[in-house]
Formats: sequence, C-alpha cells, structure tokens
Amino acid sequence: VGFQRDSAKNQFEHLLSLWRSQISIAADLAVAARSGRADEQVLLKVGLTRLHSDLLDGFKSYRKKLQAQEAGPGPAVRLPAARPQLPRLPFAGLWQAPQDNGNELAEVAAYLLVWGEAGNVRFMPEVICFITDLVL
Repeated sequence: VGFQRDSAKNQFEHLLSLWRSQISIAADLAVAARSGRADEQVLLKVGLTRLHSDLLDGFKSYRKKLQAQEAGPGPAVRLPAARPQLPRLPFAGLWQAPQDNGNELAEVAAYLLVWGEAGNVRFMPEVICFITDLVL
C-alpha cells in the first residue's frame, strides 16, 4: 500500500492525539464516578473503543449495507480475499496497544491513513469506506 511517509507520520500523531483525548474523557468519567484513580490499561481500552466508535460507526454501517447487498438479489460485490502486506512504518514498535484491542487499532489506523491520503475523495465517505475495507 502506497502511503506517503510524511502523511503516515502525521496520521500517527493525529491518532495519538485523538486517543489521548478519549483517554482523558474516560479518566474524567472514571474519577467522577468512583472518586478515585482509574487503571491505565482500562483507560487505554476504553479510549480506543470510544475512538473506534466515533470514527468508524459510518464504516460499520457501510459494511452492513454491503453485506446485505451481497445476500440480496443482483450481482454480488466481492472484495479480494488476499490482503496486501503493509510496509513497516518507521515508528512501528515504539508503543503497544492493549492486546485484545488490536483489530480496533488496526481499523482506526487504516481509516486515518486512507483519510489522510484521500484529498478530494474525503467528500465521498462511501469511497473512503471502500478503500479502507480494501486496506483491511
């Protein structure tokens, strides 16, 4: 997949900024609810889940509609079974996501990478969803 190196770095920083914001909101809610300190691993998971939901609810809806079309009458749209191997980015391995949230992180990262390269296609969300689905 041909993402530009600088765009990928920018989207990595964008991802971290969005994730930190969600973690901060989750921490505020946890402190307000329990009047205590929140567990870091729980905050990472909750922040990622909230970020995934905020960014990819439309993508999930797109996938459901596509699956409904495949099951219904008419020609089926088939996505390629083989997924290309993504290149190792220079910042890969600097941090680790919570183990059970790997798919969520991959989906958010893929969406942001596609969005970062999208240019004028940003105004056609179904195209961004289609390209993100191909990347995943």
